[in-house]
Amino acid sequence: MKNHIKSITIGLVAVALVASPLVGFAKDNGKNDNNGRGEQKKEQKQEKEQKKNNEREDERDEDKNPNKNSVANSRSSQNNSENLCFKAYGHLIAPGWLKKNGNTIARKYIVQNCWLPFGINKKFRGQNASTTPDVTAPVISNLTFNPAKTQTEVRWKTDEYSNSIVYWSTNPSIDTSSSITNQITKNNFTKDHRIILKNLTASTTYYVIVRSRDYSGNTSPSSVGSFTTKVPSIDNQFPILSNIITVVGTSTIQVGWNTNENTTDRVYYSTILPVVLNASTTSFVSNASSTKTHLLLITGLNPNTTYYLVIESTDTAGNVTTSATFSAHTNILPVAPDVTAPVITSLLATPGSSTTTVSWTTDELATSKVFYSTASPVDVGATTTPFILNGSLVTSHSIQVTGLSTSTLYYFKVQSADASVNTATSGEVSTTTMSGI
Repeated sequence: MKNHIKSITIGLVAVALVASPLVGFAKDNGKNDNNGRGEQKKEQKQEKEQKKNNEREDERDEDKNPNKNSVANSRSSQNNSENLCFKAYGHLIAPGWLKKNGNTIARKYIVQNCWLPFGINKKFRGQNASTTPDVTAPVISNLTFNPAKTQTEVRWKTDEYSNSIVYWSTNPSIDTSSSITNQITKNNFTKDHRIILKNLTASTTYYVIVRSRDYSGNTSPSSVGSFTTKVPSIDNQFPILSNIITVVGTSTIQVGWNTNENTTDRVYYSTILPVVLNASTTSFVSNASSTKTHLLLITGLNPNTTYYLVIESTDTAGNVTTSATFSAHTNILPVAPDVTAPVITSLLATPGSSTTTVSWTTDELATSKVFYSTASPVDVGATTTPFILNGSLVTSHSIQVTGLSTSTLYYFKVQSADASVNTATSGEVSTTTMSGI
């Protein structure tokens, strides 16, 4: 009796396990019938989004040596295939898997490669599953190139989802089995393939083979294609100089200017005309760095001197532009203020009967002034002390004092002031006028 009950229980469990997914399939099939058009639109939208994602993937760094991991890639592909098919079988006990994964590449693979039992086959591809393994390689079509000077865009299509491999060389005999052959692999599976070849040489012919591998590991290469990178544009435009300025010092001239393109810079300078460029006797300053903003400093110049200058700018193509000759005048050295009074020497008083001639010398140009008195010492600061002044600036001084009394002793002091009004006063000298007989 117990065995009979046990058999009935096992049978009910088995029926429940089989019936539960079938109920789920019926519900899902009903939804699919009502929403067929909506699912179709959703699938088209997701295919467009997948294409955009693939193109974004192309902008990432290229894997330049995929062959060294070919065994690992093959195992990974096999494991991936098994996992994807396992997920599809798992739908028997997880009806929500299909709804969760939607129209992903994983579903695309399941559609093409997995054997699906029961109603799952209809859910995924609307037909009976086949036990025939996928042994058909992707069909490559529409191989195109879009070359620039140093890079090229390679595009092609396949009739099923597959990865993207490009081999290229300047030799038409491309050895795709060699690890040293230039190659790039992208393992995102797509039908629209795009790879950018970078760091190419301008004006050069390259030969290309593309290859695509599907989820089952079936691989097909294309025939050899070719393209020629573009010829570099020839620069025959001379640089344009503008905004030339100079800033002068007593022994320096700073020259600045702008150019409309990156150029090296040089300034020739001379104190005579014409300025002969590249002559061994013509001085210059230069800067080998290419820039659009230029500033050069000329040093070691003479003060208060006119210099003639010529600017030279050379672009990366060797086009040279020179300016017209222009000039700049260095500043005068600043003069220290004169605070030194003249030095008075050779003071002499020569008497007459009613006159006396006073003479002296100074070490710089200065005025002449004589104070005199019959009393000693002569007070040059008193307003009552008589004097005679000559404002001419000389170094040899002579003043005749007249109207003196005969046979009289007179005392004399002299003063001299230079152009900066530094004043020197001599010591006192005396003499006696002669008698009137």
